[in-house]
Amino acid sequence: MYLFLINLAYANYSHFATWESKPDIVICGDINVTISEVKSAIQYWTKLDYKFNSIKKQNTCPVFQKEYSILIKNKHFQNKQGSTYIEIYHYDENPHIKYIDYAIVELNQNTKLYAGENKESLTHELGHALGIDHVHNIKDIMYPYTR
Repeated sequence: MYLFLINLAYANYSHFATWESKPDIVICGDINVTISEVKSAIQYWTKLDYKFNSIKKQNTCPVFQKEYSILIKNKHFQNKQGSTYIEIYHYDENPHIKYIDYAIVELNQNTKLYAGENKESLTHELGHALGIDHVHNIKDIMYPYTR
């Protein structure tokens, strides 16, 4: 928790893409993440003025991803705690501005290296789902590391 409080004052992120509409968040499949844990993780981003729509949990993951949504699901990784896939589009009249159609956040819930790691990983991957890349500040939630 200390990590999040320190970084709030310093966070000013550049984006490789942005959302046109507030995304819904869907937690699905065999992941042990609750709606309250997602609300807790997005608190960091809402304090920085990022907006989200609804959050819901369902037993199965959709076959086709819905636009303007962030899907959160479980995936086992050998050497990392999470990954985010983002589908991006642009308009022909302004091709240098990129928008996010949807994002898929995959979290490694099978391994927990330290207390609070799953929340930090979720918050970090949601940052990618918002169009934010890694930063060089080791104290920032968007720093690329696993303790």
